[in-house]
Amino acid sequence: MLDEPTLAPVGHKTADRAGGVPAQPATIMSVATEVPTGCITTTELAERLGVSEAWIISRTGIRERRRAEPGARLSDYAARAGRAALARAGVAASELDLVLVATLTADEVTPNTAPIVAHELGARRAGAIDVGAACTAFLSGLALGSSQIESGRAELVLLIGADFVTRITDYDDKRSAPLLRLGLEPERVVDCIETLGNASSATLPVALSIAELEGRLRPGVRVLVSAFGAGFTWGAGVVEWGGEVGDI
Repeated sequence: MLDEPTLAPVGHKTADRAGGVPAQPATIMSVATEVPTGCITTTELAERLGVSEAWIISRTGIRERRRAEPGARLSDYAARAGRAALARAGVAASELDLVLVATLTADEVTPNTAPIVAHELGARRAGAIDVGAACTAFLSGLALGSSQIESGRAELVLLIGADFVTRITDYDDKRSAPLLRLGLEPERVVDCIETLGNASSATLPVALSIAELEGRLRPGVRVLVSAFGAGFTWGAGVVEWGGEVGDI
């Protein structure tokens, strides 16, 4: 795309054992997305770079990239995604203990995006932290949120992955403007880049949302989530999907 879809899963802690240790790991209660309607097509990009559309598609598989409208605020997209995830989970924002926003394209240097989103949602008692780790930021946020729940420091955590990548991409640079290639079997991969492009920190949550819509997240299915990004950062984790919720 390059202006990122936004997704927010809501996690919560299961019943405690004696001494406050969780009896089970954290669970994902819901996912939701907010995707810009504007786009940059591969045809447009190819003309700008002086290459063929087929050249880009053969190397990336991307036909169009989402782009937010001029003047749009990342925090507004993040808040809408968060509000939808809370509604799907049946959780009031006032119940949240922590709001995490994974992003590399915040609206301003300060304040960070998370406290703005928490305020917009009405999460008055929640801590609010931005996670900046490029394309691995959502994965880092997932680990941080899960650890807070499993340690007993939080019960309800809202995690949002949001990026406006089109605003920081140099579309005159052939080396980076198209982006991405991958050689795994299609049936083992959730492929969401054809119409969304590189969604940076929103890639993993959007892929989970798509997999859920496609009915691929059946009870007991183990999902490998992995990412690498600028920095150089990388990470991976395994999510075991449950019935209506998934165990992290």
